Amino acid sequence: MEDSALDSTKLHRDTFMVKQKHRAWMTSKYYVFDEAGAPLFYVERPVKPLRKADVIIYDDDTKSRALLRIRQEHGYAALHRIYTLIDEASGETLAAFDRDNIRSWLRRAWAIADPSRKP
Repeated sequence: MEDSALDSTKLHRDTFMVKQKHRAWMTSKYYVFDEAGAPLFYVERPVKPLRKADVIIYDDDTKSRALLRIRQEHGYAALHRIYTLIDEASGETLAAFDRDNIRSWLRRAWAIADPSRKP
C-alpha cells in the first residue's frame, strides 16, 4: 500500500467508536473516533434499497480526500452480501468480506478474507 494516502496508524487499533449523524437525507453518515475521542474518519453510505451502494471512507467531513471504498458486489441478497475493500489512491484491493444477513439480525457478523479469495 505504498501509494496510499491512508495513514495506516489510524487503522492500527482494536476499538473504533462510531457516531451516526441523524437527519441525513438519503445518505447514512458516520463519524469514527478513537477511544480518546480524536476523529479518525468520516463515512458516507447512500441509502439505495435493493440496489448496490458503495460506502466511502473519507479523511474528514470536508470529503476532500476519499481513503477507502467498500464496494458492494451485487444488489439485494437475502442471505449473504459480498463486499470488497479498495484503497482509493492506489486502486488496490485490500480485503474481501461478506455479511451473513441471518446472523446479523441479532448481532452484526462479518467474515473477512484475503483479497485474493472470497470469504
